[in-house]
Amino acid sequence: MTESVKATLALAYTDARYTQTLKMGDVVILHKGDALGTPPNLPSPWNVTASIDYQLPTIRSVTTHIRAEDTFHSHNPGPFFADNPASPLYSPGFRPDPSTNILNLRASVRWPSFDLAIFVNNALDSQPTLGRRPDNPNVPVTNIVATTLRPRTVGLSGTWRFD
Repeated sequence: MTESVKATLALAYTDARYTQTLKMGDVVILHKGDALGTPPNLPSPWNVTASIDYQLPTIRSVTTHIRAEDTFHSHNPGPFFADNPASPLYSPGFRPDPSTNILNLRASVRWPSFDLAIFVNNALDSQPTLGRRPDNPNVPVTNIVATTLRPRTVGLSGTWRFD
């Protein structure tokens, strides 16, 4: 590596589970060991973020940076309280969260009092189905609501600094 290149790696592991079985009368709502959270908003066990920053040579107080960042969230294998047919929270056909991977890119130029940047979030336009559920579980035939990641987003930003 050189002084103009910086690489980072961040790893995280989470094993979040309910520590007690919860009942309402004789009905089990959730079991000890079920994954913590409400599907599809569950913590992923493994999270990995890697990035590389490159600073181009400075020309008369002007700096240019290029950054690529990749974020990976692993699949949560459960078990989930929504899988228990005896629970009032049972959600048949629930599809647990898949692993996800998002690549973000950014290029910026900095003058002494002004910054200009262009960015692309979710550059590969990753669109996995994160969760799926009926919009009205009390109606036999209903629409299905699904969630995904924000689609590829391109933007431009500028910042003027007053000294």
